[in-house]
Amino acid sequence: NIGQGVFRGCENLTSINLPEGLQVINKKAFEYSGLTSIIIPDSVVELGSRAIGHCDALEHAEIGDGLESLHTQFNDCPRLETVDIGNVKTILGSFQNCASLISILWSTNLQRFQQGSFRNCDALERFAFPAYVEELGEFTFADCDNLKMIDFCGGAPQQIAGTAFDNVEAVAHYPAGDATWTEEVRQQF
Repeated sequence: NIGQGVFRGCENLTSINLPEGLQVINKKAFEYSGLTSIIIPDSVVELGSRAIGHCDALEHAEIGDGLESLHTQFNDCPRLETVDIGNVKTILGSFQNCASLISILWSTNLQRFQQGSFRNCDALERFAFPAYVEELGEFTFADCDNLKMIDFCGGAPQQIAGTAFDNVEAVAHYPAGDATWTEEVRQQF
């Protein structure tokens, strides 16, 4: 395990090799560190809140298949451009204020985008949802100034918060012939 705040504020720590077999990275473990990239091994099943938040130099993150949810781990990483979310099913506020984020890769397991998941991700221009999305929570993509294209690859989400795309003017694309995309649902975008 990596303890709470162990590398917090270590600005000279630019890289770390996390071994397979590591299971827990506690909250604030790398917060405010100088990491430029991080690869979280598949063996990690718990990643504490703000574990990698406020890392001003972080540009790339890969999350192994052991994590099923992200809750505020990568907030305020202004240089984070690419992230591979692995097997995650739920994201809650994990990439807020990541102003340089342009590329997000995930498996088809991602189902819930909860409160503020990608709020203020100003570099994000296009977002393609996985085939099955259950929930788009409050302020999920709010204030993403350059988000202009939204692609849905499957049925309509079961829950869509009225503020999911607050202050966003984008064109949404839906699969043709999918009965879940009723006129009422489409009006929410």
